[in-house]
Amino acid sequence: MKKIILSIFLFLFISTTMWQSALYAQSKKKLANEDILLCLESATHHSGMFGVFLTALGALDFYENEGYGGIYFNLNSGFYYDASVGPNWWEYYFEPLGLSGNVLTRQALTLSQVYDFAFGTLLHMPRQRGFELIQKYVVVKENILDEVAQFKRDNFQDSYVIGMHYRGTDKIRLEVNKLSFEYITEAIKKTIQSVPEDKQNNYRLFIATDEQQFLDYIFQKFNCPIIYTNALRSTDDIAIHDRAGYENGYSNYLKGKEALIDCLLLSQCDFLIRTESNLSRAAELFNPTLPVLFLDSGWKVYIPK
Repeated sequence: MKKIILSIFLFLFISTTMWQSALYAQSKKKLANEDILLCLESATHHSGMFGVFLTALGALDFYENEGYGGIYFNLNSGFYYDASVGPNWWEYYFEPLGLSGNVLTRQALTLSQVYDFAFGTLLHMPRQRGFELIQKYVVVKENILDEVAQFKRDNFQDSYVIGMHYRGTDKIRLEVNKLSFEYITEAIKKTIQSVPEDKQNNYRLFIATDEQQFLDYIFQKFNCPIIYTNALRSTDDIAIHDRAGYENGYSNYLKGKEALIDCLLLSQCDFLIRTESNLSRAAELFNPTLPVLFLDSGWKVYIPK
């Protein structure tokens, strides 16, 4: 009997000790994270505007879930860095996060984490979660919001606006299969047929594209009002963000600003037609209730409930 009691006692003692050790390890890990400032730095210098943006949302999600003491975006190189504007290009377009807390140690995201966060956000983050993170942490600069609001007043008016985003140039050559202009034209025509009855005579197309040839083609195919921003567009297969910093007087800062304005305007359309692109994926996250026709998924329409 004594042996049985002793065995039970030893079992309980060992189990309790193991449980306490596990709790201590978890507590130590959490405490360690609370002492760390998570930094998104210049590891993303080969990414486009919204590749970085999706990485940032993935990092913010990680920051919240893992209990880090702070997070800071310090983007001091890359396609949008412009020394005449400032040392951190995230802050050209968005207000500083200011989530530094009383942290002791800086920890930069690894290149592997950067890619994981970018692709994870692109492929798996629910739109509502992305929207929540944007609402909580991402504050667009007031001057950019003012330009977006002015463009809407001047061009959207009270029309039903179908947004179309087409990313051409190096996106087609390097990353995804090409969708023909004819294929996209058919998708736009189908979407026009589904415009609400009270707007059948009052709709227009908002075209966001980096490719001048695509914009010219759309003007040839549609007679309805077609609106677009006065942005620089490529006439070859070289992406805008790949061009030299001040080519023809065009600054790195302006590249990012024009891309962000197109993204925000797409998010405020009544319906979005999109191809595979980080920019139009971000537009979905800025507005999780926006109906979307995603052409790369075989004309699959997403209508949020």
